[in-house]
Amino acid sequence: MEQTGHVAGWVDQLDDTAVSVTDAMLRAGGGVPVPTVHVLVEGLDPPYVGKLACRQFYRGRDAHAAVAVMGLFGSMLGASRLVLTYEHADMARAWEAPGAEDAPAGVVVVDAAWDLREGHTIRWHPARLTGGADIEAGGPVVVPS
Repeated sequence: MEQTGHVAGWVDQLDDTAVSVTDAMLRAGGGVPVPTVHVLVEGLDPPYVGKLACRQFYRGRDAHAAVAVMGLFGSMLGASRLVLTYEHADMARAWEAPGAEDAPAGVVVVDAAWDLREGHTIRWHPARLTGGADIEAGGPVVVPS
C-alpha cells in the first residue's frame, strides 16, 4: 500500500515506537505491551487522534473479543487509519492459535485503512530472545535482538 502525506510518517513513527517500547519492556522485566490501537484521521493536523490499550483478558474467546472491540474506537472517531501493535508470540498464546507455544517472538504492526481499496499493511519485526544477567539488578533478564 502506498501512503502519502504526513500520515505515512505517523505510521512509521508508531512502528518505531512499538519496537522500542517492546524492547525496553523485555529488557526491564520480560513483559510486553498490551495490544494497542492508534487512531489516525486524514485531514487533521496532526492526524493522530489518540490510542486505546487493550483491556485485560483471558485466553481464548475473551482475547479475541477484547482485541476485536478495539476497532470500535476508531469507527466512532471517523478514523481513516488504525494502527494496531502487539507482540506476536504473546497474542498467539492468548488467541490459542494452533502451534502457539512455538510461535516466533516479534512485534506486529498492522496499518489498516478505512477505505479497503487502499489495503492494509502488516509489518513484522522478528525478535530473538536470549537470557542474560543484570549485575546491577541481581537477577536474570530477557535480552531481545
